[in-house]
Amino acid sequence: LESNYLNYLKVSNILFSFISMAISGAYFNYAMHETEDLLEEKKQELVREKSKSDELLLNILPAETANELKKYGVSKPKSFDMASILFTDFVNFSKICEVMNAESLVQEIDFFYGSFDAIIAKYGIEKIKTIGDSYMCAGGIPIPNDKHPMNIVLAAIEMRDFIVREK
Repeated sequence: LESNYLNYLKVSNILFSFISMAISGAYFNYAMHETEDLLEEKKQELVREKSKSDELLLNILPAETANELKKYGVSKPKSFDMASILFTDFVNFSKICEVMNAESLVQEIDFFYGSFDAIIAKYGIEKIKTIGDSYMCAGGIPIPNDKHPMNIVLAAIEMRDFIVREK
């Protein structure tokens, strides 16, 4: 009996060890897949956030400057012999802010600035930045050309006409 009991304990011990290893392996496999799924999800989230960041950067800086900042972490100042600047400002913006809710105000500005972006793109003008109700762009940069003063005037007239139409 004693040797049968010892054999039983040995076999039980071996079976218990195999079952424990199988359960541990299955759990490890499950945990690996869960971790891989979580990593993929985080990677996709990071890609989306990078895309938003790139879009925001391009919205507030000239494309050449934004690309230089992304690539090198800094942007070297550039000098141009001649450039034309267009600066817009909405009249009575402070009063408009008092009567319009924030969400509507942001949508309205976004609508106008999106249209301004399309107008200046037609004329080869570079958006410099927007600050509140101010929109700033420049002609003759980053690629110098002789037509930038006329292009700035034409863009300004088109912006004005657009605002009058939308008013």
